[in-house]
Amino acid sequence: DPNLFVGGIENEEWEQLTKGEDKPLVNKAVHGIYPPGSTFKMLVAMAGLDLGLIDRETKLNCPGYYRMGRKIWYCNNRSGHGDVNVVEAIQVSCNVFFYQLGQQVGLDNLRNYAQMFGIGLITQIELDGEQSGLLPSREWKQRVVGERWYDGETVPISIGQGYLTMTPIQLLNYINVIANRGLWVQPTLLRQVISPDGLELISADELPRATRLLPLAAEHFDVVREGMVRVVNAQGGTGRMAQSRRFTIAGKTGTSQVVGRTLLRSEEDEVDEKLLPHSLFVGFAPAEDPRISVLVLVEHGRSGGRIAAPMARKIMEYYFQEIEPLPTGNLAQGTTEQSRTEQGTAFRRRLVTAFGPDGATPGSR
Repeated sequence: DPNLFVGGIENEEWEQLTKGEDKPLVNKAVHGIYPPGSTFKMLVAMAGLDLGLIDRETKLNCPGYYRMGRKIWYCNNRSGHGDVNVVEAIQVSCNVFFYQLGQQVGLDNLRNYAQMFGIGLITQIELDGEQSGLLPSREWKQRVVGERWYDGETVPISIGQGYLTMTPIQLLNYINVIANRGLWVQPTLLRQVISPDGLELISADELPRATRLLPLAAEHFDVVREGMVRVVNAQGGTGRMAQSRRFTIAGKTGTSQVVGRTLLRSEEDEVDEKLLPHSLFVGFAPAEDPRISVLVLVEHGRSGGRIAAPMARKIMEYYFQEIEPLPTGNLAQGTTEQSRTEQGTAFRRRLVTAFGPDGATPGSR
């Protein structure tokens, strides 16, 4: 409550603000570090597609669990999803599909693709104290833990758990690359530069921002984006509560575990609220021509689909109603898969024209 700072704050209140578990004075967008959970699955999908390990129609079987040696990891659907392709796996957030694909991709490749999207690196947004999160490697584990990397440790990484952590701004920027079909853009708080008399000196489009075009095929981004549209808009999608009647939202839910499920309960067999998983939803809209991306993270909120997803929808609907109204009959309604692909191809051409095939920006930009 900002009113606490008016006229001086009591020592007890200051102690609670600075040392309390909730850390309300910490800018968690750039300083908070969380496992990304299932929001990381699009990265694994992109790696598998680019390496040729799968295509859009490749199906992997999910019996509800994945076994490696004596260790068993379970799917979010214990009954299993059956045979699913990558679009369906994103839609229903099938853990077993990504366990298998992540093992095929391997830790080293996962790291390479993650760094390509800016994961594990600070975005350099103009905010103090930005953290880089942790993108684990074999060398990191040997140095910090004193042990070699085991193949089984790649399994939880494949669904955004394990040692992997990210900041919210880093996670949102990775999603922006998907929304931009391969263009990474440095985030900034600066909207424009104006003179004292109100004359605009530099517009938003002219701001000096680092950009790069990722060397990944546009059709792979289209496959992943299709899965994200189905997360929100198709039957069985985990983010159905983010669905809007006004425009099409593409998104992904995530449940970011704090501890293993066996540690959730106390000695009195009561659930410790501070150990409940975080609720995540990240997405962009309109899906066919993105103008806004939103990340909602509710600490210890349990389910991304039930808690974070409807919050993201409300933010986007407010934006397109009050800040940047969409034209009547916007692109989101009644758009076919063919037209989405055509729009994506045209958008990609515009990017290459503006930034060059290698992503280098012309002139001072």
